[in-house]
Amino acid sequence: MDHLRLLCDIGELNWIFSDSQSTKAFLQRIVIIVADHMQAEVCSIYLYDDGREELVLKATRGLSPESVERVRLKLGEGLVGLAVQELRPVCEPIASVNPHFKFFPGILEEQFESFLAVPILRGRTRIGALTVQRRKENVFAERDVLALRAVASQLANIIENAQLLMTLQGQQRVESDGMADVKFLRGKVASEGFACAEAIVVDK
Repeated sequence: MDHLRLLCDIGELNWIFSDSQSTKAFLQRIVIIVADHMQAEVCSIYLYDDGREELVLKATRGLSPESVERVRLKLGEGLVGLAVQELRPVCEPIASVNPHFKFFPGILEEQFESFLAVPILRGRTRIGALTVQRRKENVFAERDVLALRAVASQLANIIENAQLLMTLQGQQRVESDGMADVKFLRGKVASEGFACAEAIVVDK
């Protein structure tokens, strides 16, 4: 297993973030790298939509590309939804026998029965989930769980920062094209309280 290199490649994750042109491209690069390091045939990232209270498949390596954006799960629904609802890893040697397993026709995951999902969290705030899958004869061990949890903890802030900066860049492009005047961006509370100061523009 290549876990030591995976855990030490924080610089590699930062490079992916800075070199990506979109959140989609950024997430797709992550699943490719994690799949290679974990020696998994499938790696996927789900992001949690607070407004809809559902997990949305945003990137995958190994499942059908058409499943991206189409596969959606409520909290507690499926093994991924269970991991995010209970804020804990879910590891199954044969995923389909678990009563929480949810079958999606057409996404081509039937042959990858060995399953591991870990929630991506900032504190106890749900960001999403990172999953890996293998064929059933190649089950995940405890060291795999620990490695994927460490990666998910690194990804939480990187994903949030990527989403924020992609949003800001998108607004700047819209304003420069004269198509709209975007004046308000809703954020998430990082620390309770308030501050008052002159606003500044932070360039890349």
